[in-house]
Amino acid sequence: MTSFSPPGTEFQKWDLVPFFLRNKTNMDKISPALEYEQRVNKLKFNMTSLYEGFHSERFECIDLYGWSVPGQDALEIVASLCNGNKLLDYGCGSGLWSADLADRGVDVWPYDPNPHLPTEHIKVQPYIPWVDWDDEYVSMLLSWPLYDDSMGADALNEWILSKAKPMYLFYIGESEGGCTGNDNMFELIKHHFDAYMLVDIPTWPNVHDALYIYRYRN
Repeated sequence: MTSFSPPGTEFQKWDLVPFFLRNKTNMDKISPALEYEQRVNKLKFNMTSLYEGFHSERFECIDLYGWSVPGQDALEIVASLCNGNKLLDYGCGSGLWSADLADRGVDVWPYDPNPHLPTEHIKVQPYIPWVDWDDEYVSMLLSWPLYDDSMGADALNEWILSKAKPMYLFYIGESEGGCTGNDNMFELIKHHFDAYMLVDIPTWPNVHDALYIYRYRN
């Protein structure tokens, strides 16, 4: 987990109990994010031998929700760390994470340079208002940038070179050498960010993604 962390740093594990207790009263409302999490957990429990059916169900879920599965604890941690500042959801896909975070009071901007999923859970924006964010603190949510694509590195470069003030990077994907993020993206993370926290999220079998949280190195 620390293979791409800056030397001398390691991820913290988050104590989830206070967040669960604080949001206990909101658990009756089933959001699309929670629906996705429950659906994945149910499939993992039941699908022991129906391999083809499982993968068919997975791609149906991807069309409905997106590649990464938001965990309730992860969503609450992101919302808490944003703490009233802006969050750019870069490559947001269906906008599932953005929609749930917006419900939690986060000032989120859902952006995708190449929207392709048939479902939208929030209005996905085709541009980023960098000029409006001059001298403002902005965090970034970066979910599942593919290993053979430059999107992850492009997003970080655009953010770092803007006049906004970077805060937290919330990267959802696999560690270096996995199926998300290219070498340039991980080099930018090493150069500009310190490892801050590692949060488990619901995963499909044989997928090893997690929420990696970094803090910008001033």
